[in-house]
Amino acid sequence: MIGVGRRAFLALAVVVVALPYLWVLLAAFKGPEDLNDPKKVAFSPTLDNWREVADGGVFSATFRSIEVGVVTVGIALVAGTLGAYAISRYKTGGAATRFGILFSQLMPPAILVVPLFLLFFDANLRDTIWAVMGAHLTFVLPVVTWFLIGFFDAVPRELEEQALVGVPGGVADLRHHPLLHTERADSASGGGVRQGWVKVCACCSTVARQLPVA
Repeated sequence: MIGVGRRAFLALAVVVVALPYLWVLLAAFKGPEDLNDPKKVAFSPTLDNWREVADGGVFSATFRSIEVGVVTVGIALVAGTLGAYAISRYKTGGAATRFGILFSQLMPPAILVVPLFLLFFDANLRDTIWAVMGAHLTFVLPVVTWFLIGFFDAVPRELEEQALVGVPGGVADLRHHPLLHTERADSASGGGVRQGWVKVCACCSTVARQLPVA
């Protein structure tokens, strides 16, 4: 009896969760007249909505979004790794640097809209993809750096020194470097993309054309 009640509850939960998505999916195939009557279930499906989306440049916008994400995270990983290593191993900037990175995440992102706009306007980068990348970096770079500082703090110096053994010139063998055998870098890059898109799309959507927040 308990098993039947549990299945019924799960089925009801699935229906409640899936119903809004089903409603939106059906609306994608409705015409303007059918959309004005939300209670109407029987209708003649149409692909006009999908044609308008395809002709509206969604594919080029998607490509630009991917390009922005890849370039931004690539720059943030390189710069963030170097900065995080210096801060973790050599205490560069002291505690104030760590606090500054953390404070950048607590700062309301909306206060950067006007300074970024003025900066890009003066640099003649308004309405360009480079402006979007620059806006992303203001959020992504601190996130990646903060992630990797914790990683370098957790890696024992002995493990890092093992990567230097037998390598001429003191250059670490990257194939055995602990950075390449952890999920922290993947987490930093994935978190950077998500964090950047959420904040930049919400606060700097007028800088350049891009996809809306999903």
